Amino acid sequence: MHFRSFISDGAEIREESWTAHITVFEVDCENSPRELHKASSRVCGGIKVDEEFYQFLNGVFGELVFSRFCKELQQDYLDFQRDIEFEKRRVGSKSTKLISFRLPCGLLDILQEETGKTLKEVVEESPYRNFLSIKREKLQIESEFLESMFTNCCESIVRNISNILETSAAEGLQLLVMAGGISNSELVKEAVANAFPNLIVMVPENAETAMMSGALWSAFNPISIPIRVLPYTYGIKILPLFDPSVHSEDRRVRINGKDRCKNVFRKYAGVNEEVEKDAITCHEHTTVFPFQKEMFLEIYGTNKPNPMYVDEFDVVRLGTLSVQLCQGRQECVVNVKFVFGGTEIKIEATDLSNNRKFTTSLNYLT
Repeated sequence: MHFRSFISDGAEIREESWTAHITVFEVDCENSPRELHKASSRVCGGIKVDEEFYQFLNGVFGELVFSRFCKELQQDYLDFQRDIEFEKRRVGSKSTKLISFRLPCGLLDILQEETGKTLKEVVEESPYRNFLSIKREKLQIESEFLESMFTNCCESIVRNISNILETSAAEGLQLLVMAGGISNSELVKEAVANAFPNLIVMVPENAETAMMSGALWSAFNPISIPIRVLPYTYGIKILPLFDPSVHSEDRRVRINGKDRCKNVFRKYAGVNEEVEKDAITCHEHTTVFPFQKEMFLEIYGTNKPNPMYVDEFDVVRLGTLSVQLCQGRQECVVNVKFVFGGTEIKIEATDLSNNRKFTTSLNYLT
């Protein structure tokens, strides 16, 4: 017996990048998961709510006041962020008409320094005054007004799930699992459940730490997912002999007496390709210059299935592996190996002249 589950790694709020990673797994009777759809990363998580909320705070206190607070009182700012995260979970609760935020004293001091006004005066002059009130230095906001800040977030999450549901990988899907901080939001859970009434929607206890637990479990059980779907096409930049039937004339370069084509993408694996644990793709590359001392392997990724050149639109350089070559040789051959299927993609380059190896790795979602 098989069932398909639609697992969203959630919309966890991070300091730099807040995204929702959505993918599809099939779980067999032995509880072995098989990835059916590449992880789809979109900026549609809690950051959508944060953007609107901080825009609202700038509108109340002024950009200068709030900017000073964030820069000069970072510990107070972090504590304020935690309070916001906690209160965000209450938004949507039918029993709560007002959500209260305790304002840091440092913020009120900066407000007084910059404007010479009290909190009450600033709120009364605010464009949001109809939704706000003050009680014991707490900012009280109408729940319905805060709910409107979740609209873009909910719509984006539902839209991205819908896009994947339209693919063949999602046929027969039964279960949707949500994790990450934003999954605790009643509004988000309700929006997803209403949008997909035929699916079972599951939110684990302590959803905000579920992804961390999953990451640790995966690290200690690297073969826990035996088959993965590559999120990008991976390859390296090469300088092959010029072929007028294949290459663009404007890319022809003359090197060491031979016509070559610059910036060619040498594909190692393609987007949406299924790979088993430790799947290997190898190619050999020969030095271009005589007595070359070093070979730089520039690694690229793209959403395109078959890119021709590394300087095409939507092709991104992910890193460089430097290979120190055997000295005193007219020509060296380097075997380049990509190892797929784990939580990281490993790249190994071996100088076949002396079997010296050089390695690096890429994050699976890079």
